Amino acid sequence: MYQRQKERNINYRTPLQEWIDVLHVFENDIDEADKGDDALYLIKQYARLQLSSISQLRADYKMLLQKKCTPDLLRDEVILSILGKLQSKLHEPNTPENFPDDMDPLDYNTERLEKASRGCITRLVDGTIIERTYGHKIYVIHCRKGFYEYRGEYYNSLTEVARLITGTLCSGPAFFNRKSKIYVV
Repeated sequence: MYQRQKERNINYRTPLQEWIDVLHVFENDIDEADKGDDALYLIKQYARLQLSSISQLRADYKMLLQKKCTPDLLRDEVILSILGKLQSKLHEPNTPENFPDDMDPLDYNTERLEKASRGCITRLVDGTIIERTYGHKIYVIHCRKGFYEYRGEYYNSLTEVARLITGTLCSGPAFFNRKSKIYVV
């Protein structure tokens, strides 16, 4: 009896597993290790969208895609369109044109690092240079085209770089928010 129950459970998929399968539609060429924060962000957004009313979905669609949502689109199609746009926005460089005129790029970066929360993607202004002293060494990270360059390699998030530097499971925004010098060139 236990064997039959075990065989039956192999095919069972939880809603979270099904959501992750849906999100694989949006995969790009980035290595699996580089997608951790992005995947968590998209899963949170998918859960939020699933719990939203159709009117809220249409408002999100209009705001993100800059066009009115046609009435013939099904709920799932609206959600997938929104997720597709969110996925494409993850790797857009954060240029000075993308934020308010009255905000300095340096202030923008500082605010982004201070307000970062777990699972959220922290994108700094393109051209940002972060210098962080850790263990009597100075580490320099460049923000280029929506990625973080460290030692000639590109990383998807500050957390990946911080974990590489420290060898611990630490938060990238928290690590670089402390004892760092930030420049925008």
